[in-house]
Amino acid sequence: MKTMSIKGKLYLAFGAIIAILLIASIGVNKTNGYLLTAQSAIIGSSEFESQAKTFQKQHADWLNALANHVFVGTKFDKHLNPHECGFGKWYYSYINSEEFKQQTPEVQGYCQRLVGASRCFFMRALLVQQYHAKLLPMDD
Repeated sequence: MKTMSIKGKLYLAFGAIIAILLIASIGVNKTNGYLLTAQSAIIGSSEFESQAKTFQKQHADWLNALANHVFVGTKFDKHLNPHECGFGKWYYSYINSEEFKQQTPEVQGYCQRLVGASRCFFMRALLVQQYHAKLLPMDD
């Protein structure tokens, strides 16, 4: 290095700086890709969580309307078809989507078990409403 001219040393130092910047930019780019993937997953998760809370509230309101119908005698004007509620509309469109088909079999199984619970939920409500109508016929 002693025999190298100042011009050569400057070129060597400049080349080393360029190499360090290149390696750092590749590392930053790769890390940024991981962060974007994680961010998308978090956003998707929070959107689903928010949507799930909305569905829970809708079902709680639905149950309150059914309870009011049975115990107070108010008219029950909610859906009795699991395809017509907010959750049902989302669910049945989701299980027919490409996104659902790309899920693991385990996730697909969890999702498919939801339909049984949803159907039971609505069928029991229909039975309650029919039983209540037989016991206490109401004038509409």
